[in-house]
Amino acid sequence: MVIEVKMVQKDGKVRVSVFNTGNPIPEADAPHIWDKFYKVDKAHTREYGGNGIGLSIVKAIMKSFNQEYGVKRIMTMELNSGLNLMYNKP
Repeated sequence: MVIEVKMVQKDGKVRVSVFNTGNPIPEADAPHIWDKFYKVDKAHTREYGGNGIGLSIVKAIMKSFNQEYGVKRIMTMELNSGLNLMYNKP
């Protein structure tokens, strides 16, 4: 698995992006990962860790600062495919 964290400064803001090639999140679940307590693991077990609140905290902070956040699927030859989470930091 590859985990890559980048911070790029542009126009007085810093874009933070986290890319990983772990277990893929199904396309239908991707928009919901920002929802409080949402887990792709429908059994809601602790087998895969976490409780589904981390990204909802990021969402709340970004909304309070009127900043963008999002997720997109990335396909690259070097890193295989993965998910890129990003947000702007004022």
